[in-house]
Amino acid sequence: MLRRNGKLETAAGQYSVTQQTLRLYDENGTDQVHAYQLNHHQLQLQGAIFTKLLPDNLSGLWRSNSIEGDDVSEDVDGVSLKLRPDFLFAMQVRGGSGRSVTHRGVYLVEGDHLMLIYKEGRHSSQYQLAADTLRLTNDVFGMEAVLQRQRQE
Repeated sequence: MLRRNGKLETAAGQYSVTQQTLRLYDENGTDQVHAYQLNHHQLQLQGAIFTKLLPDNLSGLWRSNSIEGDDVSEDVDGVSLKLRPDFLFAMQVRGGSGRSVTHRGVYLVEGDHLMLIYKEGRHSSQYQLAADTLRLTNDVFGMEAVLQRQRQE
């Protein structure tokens, strides 16, 4: 922990967590109990707020150039994906008949994996980001989607 006075404080040990408290046990057997609150992208611990940062330049509005795979219906005409910096997303799947469905929820990023979690389920894929092109793949389903960043007005 970096203190306001510039001193760095470190500790090692074990911990346990309940719904309301985080208990830290250091190498000397001393324990500390801290109340905390948690949401999908922030931890508030003893009045300090820790915010999870988004890697790369992943947030923004993305629209598919192509999407294919064993689990992709032939009726799917395209996908739009809005990834917000606060780890909320909206994904619109458009059909060839002009109909669409929108899923909203939270997303997680761990390494090169992107997981979208929404009321009706979840979607996991690996991602590659190169400039304004986002490539999503899922080897289990043979899915690949290539999306381009859209400029928001």
